Amino acid sequence: MFTFYSPSNSSDLIIYIIMLTITLLLAFGAGYFSHIQDLDDLLQSETKYNYELQKLRNQPAAKPEQVQAQPEVKPTAEPQTEIYRDDLTKIHHIDLSTQQKLNQLGIRTYRQLQLFNPLNLKQVLSSEEDDLDIGEIIIWQQQAALAASHKWDDLSSLQAELDRRSKK
Repeated sequence: MFTFYSPSNSSDLIIYIIMLTITLLLAFGAGYFSHIQDLDDLLQSETKYNYELQKLRNQPAAKPEQVQAQPEVKPTAEPQTEIYRDDLTKIHHIDLSTQQKLNQLGIRTYRQLQLFNPLNLKQVLSSEEDDLDIGEIIIWQQQAALAASHKWDDLSSLQAELDRRSKK
């Protein structure tokens, strides 16, 4: 499939090293410059929040005699907003108990499962399920990505392929 380039003399080796170095620098530069706007946005947000935090810290605390007793307000019966949850059991090898454990971790949607760090998820879930490996979690995340994008046909074909592999 892949062949390893073996330079025949020292000048070929130097050219090979220079080309490899240029490739690495270009890859680094592309990654850096494609994320620089995100970094700027984060720095602006951090600066804004630090400014607001400092402004709140500089405000004098209210003195007890200045605080007026508020009349007691009885809560009205407002409809509670329901937290949106996806049916995580549609993902291959996630049963109802695993879904409940994921919900306790704050993972309620396909997108949250897709974006959760697989190593952290393995660490939390492996204390209760000894046979869970990182590969299975990554497969969960691949399925969650398809489900979050509403690619149900691709999801079912991936699950069929997983079933075929498990039968072998």
